[in-house]
Amino acid sequence: MPDLWYSIAKDPVPPPPRGIPSRRFLTSTGVASGVSALNGNYATPTDFYYTALARYDIHNIIITISDATSFGQSDYGAIPAGLTNGISFWMDIPGIGQVRLLTQDAIKANLDWYTVTAHTVLTTFSGNAQTLVVDIEVNNDFGIPLTMFTGYRLIIRLNDDFTGLIKHTCYTKGIQY
Repeated sequence: MPDLWYSIAKDPVPPPPRGIPSRRFLTSTGVASGVSALNGNYATPTDFYYTALARYDIHNIIITISDATSFGQSDYGAIPAGLTNGISFWMDIPGIGQVRLLTQDAIKANLDWYTVTAHTVLTTFSGNAQTLVVDIEVNNDFGIPLTMFTGYRLIIRLNDDFTGLIKHTCYTKGIQY
C-alpha cells in the first residue's frame, strides 16, 4: 500500500528510499570481489570482513559449513575434535576500534553454534555429506538489527586449518540505505 502523501500528491513522485534488500559476503578484501571461501589454512589470525559504504542494517548473519562426511558435536564440520583457536566476530568502528560481537568465547565446535542461536540446522544429503547452516537472526536473537554506518567493518576472525571442509562461508542479509 503506497504512503498517504504519495497517493494524494498532485504530481506522483516516488516514495522516499526505504533501503534495498542486500546480501553481503564477508571477504578477504571487504568487498564483493574478494575471496569469500573461508576454507583455507589460517596459521595466523586472518580477518574476512564487509566494509559498509553506507548505512546497512543487518538482520541475519549466516554461516555455512559443508563437509564430505558426518559431523560430530565436538568436531567443526567434520574436522576431528574441533578447532584449536576458534572463530570470533568483531565490529571495527572508526574512532573506537574493534568490539567483540555475539559470543564471549570463540566458536570451536559444531555444538558451540547452538549457544549463539537456536536457528542452526544440520542437513544430510545423499551419502554421508553434511551441511550445517547457522542463521543468526539478529532481530530475534538480540531484539534489534545490527546497524553499520559508512566505514564500519563486520569481521569474522579465523586462526585454524579449515582445508578439510568442502565449503565454509559467512554472509549477511539486511537492508542497505
